[in-house]
Amino acid sequence: MRAMQIVEFAKPLKLNNYATPAPKGSEVLIKILSAGVCHSDLHIWEGFFDLGMGQKLDVSTRGMKLPFTLGHEIAGEVAAIGSDVKDVRVGQRFVVFPWIGCGTCAFCNDGDELLCPTPRTLGTRRDGGYADHVIVPHPRYLVDHGNTPIDLACTYACSGLTAYSAIRRTQKIKNMKKLLIIGAGGVGLAGLEVARAIHDGEIWVADIDEAKLKIAREHGAHRTFNPKDPEIAAKIAADGGADSAIDFVGARPPTSSPSRPCGAAARW
Repeated sequence: MRAMQIVEFAKPLKLNNYATPAPKGSEVLIKILSAGVCHSDLHIWEGFFDLGMGQKLDVSTRGMKLPFTLGHEIAGEVAAIGSDVKDVRVGQRFVVFPWIGCGTCAFCNDGDELLCPTPRTLGTRRDGGYADHVIVPHPRYLVDHGNTPIDLACTYACSGLTAYSAIRRTQKIKNMKKLLIIGAGGVGLAGLEVARAIHDGEIWVADIDEAKLKIAREHGAHRTFNPKDPEIAAKIAADGGADSAIDFVGARPPTSSPSRPCGAAARW
């Protein structure tokens, strides 16, 4: 099995070779066909998350040991199954739900594995998708992606879920007719697609990149705004304002370093 791994933080990934693991019990071996590149992967590769105000979260304190295989946006084909697996068969294709908990704590027992204090998340705590194969601990973490192209479907494991969760929260607002999405990057455009599916009002998109705004309009945004426009506040107010807004940026404007996409698919 080949795996592109972190061997030293902020240094080039190294291609290592290992014996392909054999699934046991409830485990499923997935042959990876597509893996997404998330912005979080870049932070993990750097070795820390910048928390602002000079504070950093050292990823080495989170149970991750080098060499390590990144990649939590995974889709692929069942290559082998453990002796206890009954619900899937070799050759089926799935998106892998990576946010896996310990399986025994109160959060996991309540179905909130994302809140587990000792998670087994693929690609952040356990080896992930930048490889030929990955072990998934149970078939319940395999999701049928239907007719969605696999290169797109893999990104739904993170950027898609992030966007969906945010859009769903806005549905609690009564009589919401105008939704403003701030940021038309990978997650923002995923949010636009989700909003088109579940929101029956207008969808507005704001971004400082005119090329991204053009893509947003092509994909169904009713109106677009550029925050560089000094009249942006007046223009939004003239349309009655937005009933709800979601910030998919969460950062200051870029200076010398280029922006980096979240949720862009990379194919092996």
